[in-house]
Amino acid sequence: LMVATNYLFVIVHMIVLADHYARAIRAVETANETLEQTVVERTAELREANARVVASAQSLKELVGNISHDLKTPLTVASLQLERLNDPDRPKTDEDVRQMAAIAYNKTLDMQRLTRNLFELVRLEDGRVTYQPQWLCLSALMDEVHRRYTEYADSCGVVLAVRYGGEAEVYADPEKIWSVFDNLINNALRYTPQNGTITVQARRAGPGGVEVTVADTGCGIGPDALPHI
Repeated sequence: LMVATNYLFVIVHMIVLADHYARAIRAVETANETLEQTVVERTAELREANARVVASAQSLKELVGNISHDLKTPLTVASLQLERLNDPDRPKTDEDVRQMAAIAYNKTLDMQRLTRNLFELVRLEDGRVTYQPQWLCLSALMDEVHRRYTEYADSCGVVLAVRYGGEAEVYADPEKIWSVFDNLINNALRYTPQNGTITVQARRAGPGGVEVTVADTGCGIGPDALPHI
């Protein structure tokens, strides 16, 4: 009886050990599967992050190149107008002088805007841009849009229409919001032919929201460029 009891104890002990071993094996297999899945997911995330970094660097390079290229046009036009103004052998009426000065002035504004964009890019890349939003009256903001850009649009032979309905408040940085308007409206002016129209419109959008759109009658953005915006 003693021997049988010992054998029974050994058998039970072996069964328990076998069960523990089987559980350990399953735990290791599960851990391996989880680890493999985690490695696959992290690898995919790293590849996606790397692709974003590469795309961002390429976009930044193209943007800087475009801005640098765009600086040449207003600089050339402004220099040409100033050269004509300074030419003593070229007869000029008061209207000629006014037009030349206006063109040179507007092109100088273009260069200032492009230069600000370059500095803004550097600050964005360095993470040094800070925002100080506050509540702004929508009607006052749109009136200021009309005041700032109408004369420039007129000098380009383009009609600027500013429309908004109802009162609302916009939570935005009162300085940096003009970088948005400068970018959109100046681009619209560049690609809208004379006698065209640029419409800046603001309206309520959903609960507590305001939507501002800038539309023009120009050539539009090519399909190949849309993915880069």
